[in-house]
Amino acid sequence: MSIWIRCSTQRRRLVINFLLMRSIFIILFGIGWACCYAQSMPDWVRNRPRSGNDTYYYRVTMGEGNSYNMAYSDAFAKAILESSWKLGVQVTTGDDIETIKNSIHENITVGKVESNIPINKVCEYVEQRSSKQYRVYCLWQIGASGKFVIFDEYDNCK
Repeated sequence: MSIWIRCSTQRRRLVINFLLMRSIFIILFGIGWACCYAQSMPDWVRNRPRSGNDTYYYRVTMGEGNSYNMAYSDAFAKAILESSWKLGVQVTTGDDIETIKNSIHENITVGKVESNIPINKVCEYVEQRSSKQYRVYCLWQIGASGKFVIFDEYDNCK
């Protein structure tokens, strides 16, 4: 009887040690994966750079879609829409992301007023989340007044 109890206690210890080690491994693996994943994303995605002069500002937009082109169009449309708001262009209920995405290759009309927004894509970071899901981050230089702009060089896209 005492041998059986001793084996049972040893088995319990082995099972507890196994479960403990497995839990520690899973936690450390998750932390390591999260750190590596976060480090692979460029700094400009999380920390927008400062502009070199007051004629423009930086904006980061993120677009998602079932293809790269759809995700990029989403990011571009968000940049246009957000910039229009910031420049004080009246945005109507018909001026949504889908409307802007559909008119990207045409003259963009926002709020029934044709808008000329100086915009320059500086950097791009693409994540393929699955075979049919893309996420695109874009760093844009956008004219602060919608008129005369002097864009500076930006070469820190890593």
